[in-house]
Order: sequence, then C-alpha cells, then structure tokens
Amino acid sequence: MKMNQELINLTKEVENDIYEITKKIDQDCMYNSNKVLEAFHRNNLSEMHFNRYYWIWS
Repeated sequence: MKMNQELINLTKEVENDIYEITKKIDQDCMYNSNKVLEAFHRNNLSEMHFNRYYWIWS
C-alpha cells in the first residue's frame, strides 16, 4: 500500500515545523541525564545500589 504523496509532504512539513522544539527537548534530556549521572558519581552510587537485594545484605 503506497502512501499518498500529499500525506508524505505533510509529514515532512510537520517534521520541519517541529524540528527546533524536538531539538530543545533532546538538549534538555541530555542536560538532565548528565546532572543525574554526575550526582551518582559524586555520591558513589552505581547500578548495584538499585538492586532490591542490595538493601537486604548491606
């Protein structure tokens, strides 16, 4: 089933229209992820601290 050319064009137009918005969202996600990772590093946390069995034996 082929997509209607009008629909393809509309899709491209919308993608172009929201490009700056999605770029900002991506930048915010990267910034916030880095903040969380830095906090983990500062507090010597790792994946094992989030394992439910870690809390039983620590």
